[in-house]
Amino acid sequence: VHDDWRRSARLWYPGSEIPKCFDFRSMGSFINVELPPNWFNNNFLGFTVCVVVSDYDHPIDFEAKCTDYNSSDDICVMGWKCNFKSKDGHQFVSKGTEKLVVSNHVFVFSIFPYSHQELICSENEVSFEFYHDSSSQKIEKCGVHLMFKEDTRLIKMVKAVCVLSLALQVYFKEVFLLKSVRYLSVNGLDLAWWSCPLRS
Repeated sequence: VHDDWRRSARLWYPGSEIPKCFDFRSMGSFINVELPPNWFNNNFLGFTVCVVVSDYDHPIDFEAKCTDYNSSDDICVMGWKCNFKSKDGHQFVSKGTEKLVVSNHVFVFSIFPYSHQELICSENEVSFEFYHDSSSQKIEKCGVHLMFKEDTRLIKMVKAVCVLSLALQVYFKEVFLLKSVRYLSVNGLDLAWWSCPLRS
């Protein structure tokens, strides 16, 4: 079992759908991916996974509030487990965790959980399983995307989300007279960040 996985990026935004650029999608917290032939080459960067987390029974009411990321009750830890089976029958299992601010969000993060030697020896199949410690939230959907150097679809999506987040930070900084934006919840959806209290 490997815990020294590498992560290149992560983001989250309000929503309930897996983006179209994710080729492999599944309902629930488990997904099995049949990899295309000759998928592993020098252009392969890693796996980008997407998870939709939703409330069990809490409606979304209109509100805008400050949240301390380090002490919020809305924060849970989501774990993931990635399973490769080698051609000789051995199982390669990698796992990790993500600290999430949950409430009807789409979470995207990139991982490269194995060494090149293990990937070369693997079969064309990999599975991902996601789980978390919140009793009021559920993992509704998940998806996997293979990242290659020439891939631009996911990069464009990430850039668009980052631009939107920056615009929201600037806007609400002025609306609520904040010194600096750290974290913002609107309609129960977590949108941006701040670290300072309201200006007097």
